[in-house]
Amino acid sequence: MSSVSFQSLILLVDDTDEAISFFVDQLGFQLVENLAKADGSRWVKVASGNGEGASIVLKQATGRAQASLVGQQAGDGVLGIITVEEFHATYEKWLANGVNFIEPARYEPYGTVAIFCDLYGNKWDLIGPPRHL
Repeated sequence: MSSVSFQSLILLVDDTDEAISFFVDQLGFQLVENLAKADGSRWVKVASGNGEGASIVLKQATGRAQASLVGQQAGDGVLGIITVEEFHATYEKWLANGVNFIEPARYEPYGTVAIFCDLYGNKWDLIGPPRHL
């Protein structure tokens, strides 16, 4: 049996360039691909760190059905989890970059966590290592 690995999450967006700016300039992701397709659309992929591992494909919403899902892809739950080694440094940097945290950082058994929203209202967890008492 072959191994299975998760590669990408497709995130519907209203404006591809605006979404690139958010993920690259505000969060510090790497722009991995930004290719024009024959149909006039684009294939845009961002990833954290060195650009390897799981990525986010930023897909311009087309049609009413997709447009209605922008910002609502996880309903009122968290869409994704971003883990960092230096939670407080990242949290402060992202605050300074204008990232919208909807709650202050809190300590959980699994790590330090704060929920933020992307440009469209999707919720994301920022999680760092557990606090040692």
